[in-house]
Amino acid sequence: MKALVIVLAILAGVKVWTQQSLFRAASEQALMKAYGSAAMASCQKTSRRGTKLIPNLRQSIDWSQVHSAKVVIGDETIDVAIWQVDHENWAQRFKMPYIHLKTGQASKPHVCIFNVMTGTALVRRA
Repeated sequence: MKALVIVLAILAGVKVWTQQSLFRAASEQALMKAYGSAAMASCQKTSRRGTKLIPNLRQSIDWSQVHSAKVVIGDETIDVAIWQVDHENWAQRFKMPYIHLKTGQASKPHVCIFNVMTGTALVRRA
C-alpha cells in the first residue's frame, strides 16, 4: 500500500511538471511570435542610436540574425526584494516579460533586452 501511494505521488509530480513545462514552452513561443519582430526592430533602432551607451560600437548590429532568443519574466538587474510588493519597480522585477536577444558574433557578442510591456529595448555587451 505504501508503495502504491509513493508511485501515485511520483506520477502526480510528473504530471504537474509536464503541464508546467508545456505551458511555459507554449507561452514563450506565443510571445516570441507576437513580439519577436517588434523586439528586433526596437533593438535595431536602439543600437543605431546607442553608440554612446556601448563603447567601441562602430557599426549597427543586425538584430534579424540573432544567435539565441528567450523570454524571461522579470529583470534581475533591478534591486527589489520579493516582499517589497509596494515598491514602484516590483512589477518590472518580478512580473513583466522581457525578450532577450543575443547576437551570434563570437568576438563581440551583444544582448538586447526588450521590455514587452513598454516596448523599449536596452542593448549591452554580453
